[in-house]
Amino acid sequence: MSADADIYNQGQMDNGHLTLFHIRKMTQFWQEHHGLLVDGECGPKTQSSIESADKGSELGMKALE
Repeated sequence: MSADADIYNQGQMDNGHLTLFHIRKMTQFWQEHHGLLVDGECGPKTQSSIESADKGSELGMKALE
């Protein structure tokens, strides 16, 4: 992820436009599409899956947008 995306996303969190609801829904989306338990919790298995994902995959990029 680029520094620009980090800054933008932090701003969205700071101003309340990106909330824990959104993060939970994105986490559930990721889990559902990567064979993980869909619980909305970004625990070690989900984090590992995200970190090891092919950065060029269309699904991975959509989930991280």
